[in-house]
Formats: sequence, structure tokens, C-alpha cells
Amino acid sequence: MSTPPSVAGLPAPASEPSGPLRTSFRSALRPQGIRYRPLHAVTAVVTLVLCLLLLYPLTIMVWRTFVLGGDVIGFDDLERVFTDPRTRSAVTNTAVILFTAGPLALVVGGMLAWLNERTDARFGLVGELLPIASLLVPPIAGSIAWTFLLSPNSGFVNVLIRDVLGAIGIHLGSGPVDIFSWYGVILAYTAYMVPYAYLPLAASLRSLDPALEEAARMSGSSPLRTFVTVTLPAVKPAALSAVFLVTVVCLGIYSVPSILGTRSGIDVMSTRIVQSMKFSYPPDTRGALLLGLVMLLVIGVVWLLQARSARSGNYARISSRGQSDAVVSLGRWRTPARLAMIGYLLLMSVIPLVALLFVSVQRYWTPDVKWDELGLQNYRALLSSSGPAGEALRNSLWLGTVGSVVGVLAAVFAALYLYRSTSRLARVADGVLKLPGNMSHIVLAVAFVLAFAGDPFRLGNTRWLLLIAFIAVYLYQAVLQSSDALSRVGDDLTDASYTSGHGEGRTLRWIILPLMAPGLVSAGILFFVHIIGDVNAAAILAGSRNPVVGSTLVDLYEGGDHAQLAALAGILSLISVAFVLAALSLARFLTRRR
Repeated sequence: MSTPPSVAGLPAPASEPSGPLRTSFRSALRPQGIRYRPLHAVTAVVTLVLCLLLLYPLTIMVWRTFVLGGDVIGFDDLERVFTDPRTRSAVTNTAVILFTAGPLALVVGGMLAWLNERTDARFGLVGELLPIASLLVPPIAGSIAWTFLLSPNSGFVNVLIRDVLGAIGIHLGSGPVDIFSWYGVILAYTAYMVPYAYLPLAASLRSLDPALEEAARMSGSSPLRTFVTVTLPAVKPAALSAVFLVTVVCLGIYSVPSILGTRSGIDVMSTRIVQSMKFSYPPDTRGALLLGLVMLLVIGVVWLLQARSARSGNYARISSRGQSDAVVSLGRWRTPARLAMIGYLLLMSVIPLVALLFVSVQRYWTPDVKWDELGLQNYRALLSSSGPAGEALRNSLWLGTVGSVVGVLAAVFAALYLYRSTSRLARVADGVLKLPGNMSHIVLAVAFVLAFAGDPFRLGNTRWLLLIAFIAVYLYQAVLQSSDALSRVGDDLTDASYTSGHGEGRTLRWIILPLMAPGLVSAGILFFVHIIGDVNAAAILAGSRNPVVGSTLVDLYEGGDHAQLAALAGILSLISVAFVLAALSLARFLTRRR
């Protein structure tokens, strides 16, 4: 059996395959002589329910905003929004960040994936975990960590540099590094987007048949030439998937620009949407929707390019034929490559996390450390019965656990339906399930409040509203991963199962799901991490009776309590690390059992 996809692999979107893949897979999952297919009916119903879960609140929001008000979006609204200097500046700034931080994230993520999966510089489990370490720290807390390190006046790194320069006679009043600048914002964006580039590329590279690279090297090609001429073309669909995910994340992230961009004077589209929804009275829903449509247009173009490439079917899949575990020998470049990887991981993940934990044991954030005053007083205050942090942690853990299990199971059924059906309805469902990736989570949160908080559901200020909203918001990522994991199941394996007389249910249980297990564990990891660290949707949906970690972090930030913010982020990060390690260990165990 071939090497399975990356345990932490975030795969390509569930674009519609064609040719032999589509035909063989349909025949494999639809045994001859069975007219009524219960599994197909179940997957269709689940997919329909998921689509309704997304479309209903959006329809209610549009109905209440435009139809009940007796008005529609017109040229006056377009002129008002897009002639506003703040909107033009936000669109321009977003484009600059997308075309600078995006390529940087793709290059760094691609090189990390290649070094980890295809060369003898790989680090194994540590190498798989550390590139996604920035996902373990909530984006808002990660942005705060960068301010702890690189704030021009009191950042730890800046103070250290000034002390060193002062010892040789160079005295600076502030800096020399300013995180509240263009390069600071681009650095933070890049650090947060690298995992979304790394994961799909790592999954594809691990499944790539090494015989192709071996043939190129035997023909005299250098490792670099082999990478450019053989490896990159073979993982083109995964590379376009990475472009798609990086684009979605770059356009939709709110925490980084709200912390770093505001003080830098760098406004982006996501912050303009939040300002229109939260800080305008009455809320400028039309302006927010128009900006959301611009995001949707950009992401739609990228998705069409990715889908066209994926239809070629030119990528590796799991089959019953074995493959070697050959890797590229870097020779004398092995040590520099490992040092570069360690340096990147320290800079982008470990050091910010250490800064958070260090500030969390201070009474307040200050570069003048009083070592005798360091302690756990912030943790005790947060977890005391008088504070909301304990309840927020319990709520977030419950939401993360239940949401990840239910979300992944729903994503599996949706992926099965999308791969089994060639109808126009399936293509429409595929587009609907991708909607959360194309919209601001703030806008989606408002839609869920309008749809489910009042009559007839009355779910306002409850954990159930948060649960269904989180599942809907992050479902598209699980569907993408489940679809890719499904596409990597070799047709000969499912054909053999049906030839042996097994039905579709038994084939799914004993063949398809076990082979999809690593990808499903990956989906569960990101589902859990995103839910317990969500800031954008939680700021709208959570209330005093159902606090979650995301809304509590926002309250602590707005109150200026950096030490307690760091303590809560530290607890959240430790929980996330423990969950991810356990999940990766489980996935590796399932892989070894094949």
C-alpha cells in the first residue's frame, strides 16, 4: 500500500473530478444491480440539511434588511460605498497584503513541506506539528504576542537590541523595529497563513510516487532541478489549493489587522466590514455586503482556476501498489536546511508563544522584569469562581469537542454526495458549502443571530446557537479535507470490495473510512482549534450567559489587561497543543495499521 496522505494534510478543495476518476469512483460507490441506494439517500439528505443551515440565516438577513425595508441595493449604495476614501484605501491595502504576504506564505510553506516530506532533512512528528503551531495560538493573542516582542517602545526584542546598542555607544529612543508598520503587518499575515500553504502541499508531497523523482535524479538532475521540473508539476492541484486557502484566509482574517493594522493606519476590507456592522448606527449591512461581494468575486476567480486544474486528475492517490520511501538527499545542504527550518519555527511560532507565557506570569506587561514578582496570580484570577474565564473555557471545550465530531461526520457525508453525483444540484451544493470561506464571519454571525435568536427557535444567548454557527462557519474546511482524503482512495480497493460481494455500507466502513482516517483527523484538528479560539463570530454570538474564550479574549483586550489576556491565551494554547498531539498520534497509529 502506498504512503498515506499527510496526517496534518489540509487538502485541495472538493472540485469536481472528471474522466476515469469520476467514472470509476461512481461505479465503485454504486454497485451494479442496486436501484435503491440508502447511503446515497442519506448523504443527499445530510448535504441538503447543511445547505439549508447556511442558506436559511443568510436569506433571513437579506429579507429583513432589504425586502422588509422596502428597498434594494442600488447605484446610490454602490457610489456611497466605493467612492468613500476609507473603502478605496481598504481595498488597496488588502490587495497589497494579498500580493505580498500571500506569495511569501506560499514560498515558505512550500519549502517547509518539501523539506519535511521529500528530503532527508525531515523532522517527523515535530516537523508536522511546528509548522501549524501558529494555529494553536488564537490570532488575536498571536497579534498581541508580536506587540509584546516588537512594540517600538516596550517590546522585549526592541529593549534587548537597544541595550546591546547602548553598550557600544549607540543610543536609540525607540525601536529599531516597529511592529505597527507595513512590514510588521505583512510579517504577521505571513506567519498566520503559512500553515494553510504548508498543509495541502505536504499532503500531496507525501502521496507523490517517488519513482518520478528517482528517475529524474538518475538522469543527472540536481535536487533543485528535480523539484522544479518534476515535483512542482505533480503537485500543481495542491499548490492551487494552497493559493485558494491563502486567499480566503488573507481576505477574511480580522484579528491581525484589528490589532496591528489599526495603530499602523492600515485599514483592510475585513476591518471595514466589522466597522460597518458593529460600530455604525444603524449597522451598515449594505456596505458590509457589498464589500463581501468583492471578496466573493476575488475568491471565486481563484476557485475557478483551482477547479480547472483539479479536473485534470493529475495528482497522486492511494492505491494497492506499494511505493518506496525514497527521499532527496541534500548532502552538505542538509544541516543548513534544518537550521533554516528551526530558525523559522522559532521566529514564527515558539518565540511568540514564549512571550505570551512570560507576560502571563507578570503582574502587568513591562520590559523591566521584576523576577521576584513573577507568579501564577493571573491564572488564579482567571480560573477563580468569581471570574468568567472558567466558564468560558468549559464552554469552548464543549463546543470544540462536540462541534469537531459532528462537523467532521457531516463533512464526510457531504463529500461522499459531492463525489457520487454529477448533477447540477451537486455543483450548487458544492458552491453553497464553500460560502463561509467567502464571507466575513462577522456577517455570518449576524445572520445566525437574526435567524435563530428569536422566534421560533429562541436560541439566543445559548451554547446551541454557538454550536450550529461554528459548525456552519468552519464546515467548508472539513468538506475540503474530506473530499481530498476521499479522492486519494484508490479505485482498485473499492472495486475489490464490491467484487467480493460487500455492499456500499460495509465498503464505506471497512475500506473508505479507514483510508480517509488521517485526513479526517486533520479536519478534526483544525475544527477543534478554530472553534475554541474563534474571535470574530464569538464577539457577536457569545453573551454573558454563554461566554467563550474568544469573546473573553476580546473583553480583556479592550480592557487593556494584557497580563490576563496572555494567561488565558496560554491556557488555550496548552489545551490546543495537547489535543493536536493526541490527534496526530492517533492518526499515525491508524496509518501504521494499514
